[in-house]
Amino acid sequence: MPTPGTSDKVLISCRINAEKGRTGKLNIQCILPNQGTTEALALNGDSMSSDKYETNRPSLPAELRRAIEVESGHACAVKGCSEHTYLEIHHIDQDRNNNNPQNLILLCDKHHKMAHNDVIDRKALRLYKAELSPRINVSVDSLAALLTELCGPDISSQLINNPGAQLQIVLNPASVEELQPYIQSALVVLRSTGSICSMGMNSRVGNHIEELKRPYGLGNGFLLSFTGES
Repeated sequence: MPTPGTSDKVLISCRINAEKGRTGKLNIQCILPNQGTTEALALNGDSMSSDKYETNRPSLPAELRRAIEVESGHACAVKGCSEHTYLEIHHIDQDRNNNNPQNLILLCDKHHKMAHNDVIDRKALRLYKAELSPRINVSVDSLAALLTELCGPDISSQLINNPGAQLQIVLNPASVEELQPYIQSALVVLRSTGSICSMGMNSRVGNHIEELKRPYGLGNGFLLSFTGES
């Protein structure tokens, strides 16, 4: 060992033993050459291998994954990044169970790591997400047109002419995403009923009807109503 005050350098060999399920704790043995001694150090830290990342996350439905990929053109959603090979879907709020399309964004490996390290924070990610959405004219007329695509002209007309009336409907995740501007503008209220079913097989979930625009994939049940506000 060098004596205090000297500038001698000592090469230390470190062996790292990381055991799965130990919440990121690393046991490090530092062997000091020519001393015959071993000093054990323990470093604690939260990392991508901690408990919340130990368990496999629920897999995303194929239709939802496809919708997120198509939204950003199968490329990283960060403006100016052209990476389109190593892509991962990131949960903006880092809740791996929150698969709301508004919470999902496609990132390359580099920007995904930056997001997890808060180099790119959630506010920035939501701004990047907003840039992906086409600018639409949010109005009663454009909502009526969308509702006609989703549930037909008769039901659409009934909803628009009777503010507050509720429709039980099974929606594809991409259609839920398409309704978001109207929800954010308070024209539409969408409440989950907790129902889930495979679409395109004329499945019935209670009194729910199946949407007409995207009758495929795994759908979720909602109560949809027009508020009448503009």
